[in-house]
Amino acid sequence: MKKFLCVVLVVGMVCAANAADFNVRLEGDSTTYSVYGQVTGGNRGLALVGFDIVFTVGAATTPMAPGPVMGNFVKDAGLTNPGVFGGTIVGNDLVQVGGAQNTINNDPGNAPYPIGAVDPTFALAAEVLIATGECWDCEEIKLRNCFANVIDDDETGPQYAVSPATIVYGNTTHMCCNGWLCYCRDVNCDGGIDSLDLGVVKNPANWLMVPPANPLADVNRDGYVDSLDLGAIKNPAYWLTNPQPGGCTCSYYTPDYATDCPYE
Repeated sequence: MKKFLCVVLVVGMVCAANAADFNVRLEGDSTTYSVYGQVTGGNRGLALVGFDIVFTVGAATTPMAPGPVMGNFVKDAGLTNPGVFGGTIVGNDLVQVGGAQNTINNDPGNAPYPIGAVDPTFALAAEVLIATGECWDCEEIKLRNCFANVIDDDETGPQYAVSPATIVYGNTTHMCCNGWLCYCRDVNCDGGIDSLDLGVVKNPANWLMVPPANPLADVNRDGYVDSLDLGAIKNPAYWLTNPQPGGCTCSYYTPDYATDCPYE
């Protein structure tokens, strides 16, 4: 998308100074994650938006779906780069989710897209849902590398000059899971913290083994399964609590992810 932005500037869009912010945030629940945005500080709306979704736990399996009002930003009405609006899977991540409106007033005789109309006040009056993704396992997702252009003040079209907006991040991290996330001390993933979890730690396949057969036995994430892990389970603040009745879904974390439980 950044390449396409450069092309837009070359073909004659004059960019004036434009003191506008683009406020962007990541939210979600146990099965979905969504990115929302709004333009503030100017009197014209969003022309282009892009961002990456980075999976620090888990991996992207499908592109995000555009929000219900994002039609002007989706190919062929709009412009996306390098593939679909929902982003391109690169490694574990989704790269360059987003798109641009037809602010260059492209003639279909010159290029097959973009060919859509332009909403010059898009995302100005209220926050909009930009895109939504689905969770398939226990995943930690981060919003990164957002960029946005806004239509310059007093532009009337049919071509619109645009300028970069200042990105203002709200929430940028979401943990989602198709099921309850386990507390680290709930080693056997049954929803409670009790002697059964001690038994998993003391299992010969885990006890003093590097690596253990069950990585969750390393409760304190120090790389060893030993008495410190038993002590963490027996901590009075957690011992014999039942925070997630009915069980939960456990996720395996690499040692460099955190030094303690990510959901406590």
